[in-house]
Amino acid sequence: VVGGSGLDISQNYRSRLSYKFKSTRTSIALFSRLLVDKGVREYIEATLILMQRFPELKGSILLAGMYWNANLKANSIKKEEIERWTNAGGVFIGQPASKSQFYESVDILCLASYREGLSNVLLEGANSGCILVGTDVAGSIDVLGDGAGLTFRAKSSSDLLRALTCALLLDCENQELLRKTARKRLVEKFSKEKVIASYLDVLGI
Repeated sequence: VVGGSGLDISQNYRSRLSYKFKSTRTSIALFSRLLVDKGVREYIEATLILMQRFPELKGSILLAGMYWNANLKANSIKKEEIERWTNAGGVFIGQPASKSQFYESVDILCLASYREGLSNVLLEGANSGCILVGTDVAGSIDVLGDGAGLTFRAKSSSDLLRALTCALLLDCENQELLRKTARKRLVEKFSKEKVIASYLDVLGI
């Protein structure tokens, strides 16, 4: 199996300052199309509880992405759901103007999809030094395996809440371990150089 189309690995990668929850502002984000099967509803439910438990998180829990108004409307998240969440303290930013700046502003990056191909969101987050939290489904787990991130059961807001709470409360040493593990997996399996070499090997070139 070839690891997707490959990612340009940042040559400017450097260790990020670890967040210290409750003493510094910690940002959490989900970035996807606003669809039910992207786990947006579970993210909303989990983070509503998270903001009740930790009011200091209000204003720093983000949702990024585009409304989906084409076909499969039953699969679309309604604007009323987003408004209820933003009224409680969440921040909807729409489609980021600069993805690199978006990732650099996020401490904990979440992907809650019910099913997934190889996730560029998680790969790009790993390239930017985010702590990764994602569902235990194929595609996501390919990126998060071997200790590269925290996983939770798809379709479970309670298990997502558990994983986000664990990520929030990580000490600095374990944050750095997760970042380094994700970075190592990214370089070894998903860099453009590795993927191109894999394609050439498959083709016998």
